[in-house]
Amino acid sequence: MLAEIVLVFQWFNPFAWQWRKALESNLEFLTDNEMLQQGSVEKESYQFSLLKVAAPQFPLSLTTNYNQSLLKKRIIMMNSKKSNVNTTWKYFFLLPLLVLFACLFNQPAAQSQTLTSNIKNEGTKASPNTQKGDQTEGNWFATIKGNKVEMEFKNDENSHSTHTYDISEFSGLSKDKQGTFSLTREAGTMNFTGKFEGNSGKGTYKFVGNKNFAKEMVAQGITLADDTDLMVFFAVNIKTSYVKMLHKKGYKNVDKEQVIPLAALNVSEDYIDSIKDAGIGNIDIETLIPFKSLNIDKAFIEDIIKSGYKNVSPENLITLKSQNIDGKYINDYRSSTKTKKNESGEENEDNIVAFKTLNIDKAYIDSFKKMGYNDLSNDDLIALKALNVTPEYVTQFEKVGYKNISSENLAALKSQNITADLIKEYKDLGFSDLDLNDIVGAKAVGATPTFIKAMREKGHNFKGIEKYIALKAVVGN
Repeated sequence: MLAEIVLVFQWFNPFAWQWRKALESNLEFLTDNEMLQQGSVEKESYQFSLLKVAAPQFPLSLTTNYNQSLLKKRIIMMNSKKSNVNTTWKYFFLLPLLVLFACLFNQPAAQSQTLTSNIKNEGTKASPNTQKGDQTEGNWFATIKGNKVEMEFKNDENSHSTHTYDISEFSGLSKDKQGTFSLTREAGTMNFTGKFEGNSGKGTYKFVGNKNFAKEMVAQGITLADDTDLMVFFAVNIKTSYVKMLHKKGYKNVDKEQVIPLAALNVSEDYIDSIKDAGIGNIDIETLIPFKSLNIDKAFIEDIIKSGYKNVSPENLITLKSQNIDGKYINDYRSSTKTKKNESGEENEDNIVAFKTLNIDKAYIDSFKKMGYNDLSNDDLIALKALNVTPEYVTQFEKVGYKNISSENLAALKSQNITADLIKEYKDLGFSDLDLNDIVGAKAVGATPTFIKAMREKGHNFKGIEKYIALKAVVGN
């Protein structure tokens, strides 16, 4: 029953059919086992009875198109050697082996691959090593580009990061001579020694953290453990006023792991106010980060609301923006499809995202309407597009006599890679009045034109393709 319910919603999923098939096979195996447990049932007689039922001279209603080689498997299962309960302890030797393989192939990885954690790692105009790679002293390499200085900080072969600064921030920087210069921010001062030749320079650096700034951060609820933390705040140029602004906006418990990406992405007071003005009142810190990284602004929010999403949530906005879905796309989607609204009077967001992901556009939908498919549901369109069913694919069947094929049959035909040429091959064998379900069943079990020809050479001459499907189920491969 559960398998049938799953198929109602996942009929287009091949794994759902495989699961149901496995359940059916298992039930058959259990039934055979129960039968053989009865003393009055002889194994050989029972197996012979199964073969007689599947024989061609008996009515085909006793067999099913979905059996494939199930009968063969059932007989093999009945004759197979059962595991001895007293030797099952041997399988426990597999457990340490599995643990060993898990340890060998396991690689250190982040526990979460969320958008927020990625942004935290990327920092501000820096390599992903901003926090781990920024040591307080090492070598620097720089290039002056206009009024910007792009600097790479390197400590060893595996530890480096890149930052860009305004040239006006430096004190004492001069070209074409060895010397020292510095860059001071609230978190501390970076002292440089080296030389610029033209617009390229190199040398050594040492960062000195501002202890008073660290104390001020503690007063604001943010603990900076050492100069390495201070250097990260220096690189992002986090100021005391920025943390106070976050507190004023209601984010009282913000920590350093949150402040860094917020400042790096320039989540300003004006940005926070604009998001709240657009109707997203209770947006948390962890949501502000993906909002800014995806460039979700007041105009985008208002555009989505005008398209019909009156009660749009931050999660909805992130999903829609990440798929580049705007108000125009939603309106086009609504005008081209038969949408079903939820209790809030809005379209199913999953369907809109699926349409965008699969590139189901107005042209694709209209191409089917021109062929007379005016009542395709959103689920039908998603299934057809996922299987790459095109109007050209449908047209080839019309040429061999199959018109007005249902969307379910089109999906079934495509899932089995059935073409008009294959149908012609069946018709050339004498099967003139073929039902599409029989063609799908024949292809599914492997009753191909080649198989049928081989069986006829052996004397199996049947008028209906159904009997060849049943025969294939008996003989298997």
